[in-house]
Amino acid sequence: MKSTATLIVHRSRSFVAAISVGPGIACKGYGLRAPRQTRDDPEGSVDRHLSVFLPYDRTAHHEDQLTRAGMIVMRAIPLARDALLARLGARPSARLPEPELDMQAKDVLKVPPSSEAEGLSLRQLISVFVSPDVGLDWPGVEVVDRARGQRLDGVLRFGDELVVVIENKVVGQAPTDQARQLRLHGVKVQKSTVVPLGWHQLLEDWWALLERGLLAPAERVLMEDLFALTEEHFADLLPFTTLGRAGENDLRRQRRLVAVLREVMCADGVKPSQHPAVGAFVMVDKAIGTMRLIALQQDGDNLALCTWLAELKPQAEALYQTGRARSLMDFLAEHPGAWRARPNVYLAFWQAPVSQRLYLNCQLEISDYIRGWSQSDFAEVGLHRHDKIRDTLWPWLQEHHYAGPGDDLKLDAFLDRLGDRDAHLRPSIKLCRTWPWAQAVDLDDRGALVTQVCAAVDDLLTALDEPLPALGPTHPR
Repeated sequence: MKSTATLIVHRSRSFVAAISVGPGIACKGYGLRAPRQTRDDPEGSVDRHLSVFLPYDRTAHHEDQLTRAGMIVMRAIPLARDALLARLGARPSARLPEPELDMQAKDVLKVPPSSEAEGLSLRQLISVFVSPDVGLDWPGVEVVDRARGQRLDGVLRFGDELVVVIENKVVGQAPTDQARQLRLHGVKVQKSTVVPLGWHQLLEDWWALLERGLLAPAERVLMEDLFALTEEHFADLLPFTTLGRAGENDLRRQRRLVAVLREVMCADGVKPSQHPAVGAFVMVDKAIGTMRLIALQQDGDNLALCTWLAELKPQAEALYQTGRARSLMDFLAEHPGAWRARPNVYLAFWQAPVSQRLYLNCQLEISDYIRGWSQSDFAEVGLHRHDKIRDTLWPWLQEHHYAGPGDDLKLDAFLDRLGDRDAHLRPSIKLCRTWPWAQAVDLDDRGALVTQVCAAVDDLLTALDEPLPALGPTHPR
């Protein structure tokens, strides 16, 4: 049978996969390997994928493989090289001498064997720390000369006008001294800077070259192969400027949600949620009386903006002992499809983590739940002695339907954890505004997600008569 080969290029909204198909090979995803050679199948040793960067004989997960791919792309594609230079605030290639690219180099500036480095000078040196880290900022940091030897991941030399040294890290929060300290071998540098750069930023710029159709056919194939390598072996580094860009990768989704919530709240205190949750949260208890935090997170097939009301007694007083409880019920009635609230009553000792609390299976309708705590039931909110919980508090919780029949099985374990500490009864409410995930992706693609989340936060705080924090700049006041 005559053998054939077909190149399949798959383009989604986020990334591109180039897959080679040969006779007898079923390929799914990026760079799948053909069978190894055996005595029964001597032809099985041929790996027929056509990707430039995916190796044939070993995995490509080492950071040097990504460095090599990036250097080849910048050598072959001037626009890719200029995208890096633009990020660094340097002149484009057309205004610089012909570039020379090097890997695993010892020297910043090549010194001929017969020359002395003492006589060499360099106008500008930029040392780039490329990593998965987000938000690094090192204004005014200069390169420090060091005495010990070095192995530079990548070097772009533009004569004696400009040298760009690349230190590549594919794991976050890696040491930065290799970028900050370089052995100059006596080369006199007029100006030096150390610049942090996120891999997601550089890859976003390179992806834009594909999207805008700025690359020649051969350049496009090379760039697509780079993204195929990255998607398979370095997926955490890919762009997350929209939820669509983040794709199915949880880390990229989380980074995008952190960025969205930071823009919504105009706050530096936004933090990523703890695993296994995918999202972000910001503490607001110092500014808002009824809640401790606001979170934006993935909830199954939805995106959820959530807050937890009345977690502490002062917050419970601010909600149930004022007109805010009635306002909350009116707000929920006016937004039946968008906002959802459920009882979240629990027992906990002081500073107990979530895993150590006793959450009760309260089956009350949210209106009955709010009404109960707004009336005489509120007297039970707060501190209870450990020796009064089983015989006094627990029957009361069951009688008022805050505890369900199945909660008895959890009480003994909680009392064992509690020991001789006192427990707090907390009449919390979990309140969420949700969007189907596909809708959230579409909103983000159109630049409207931040505005929608801003409006949701604004609506909630207005309904609760809470002070409005400085919401995102795109929010219509």
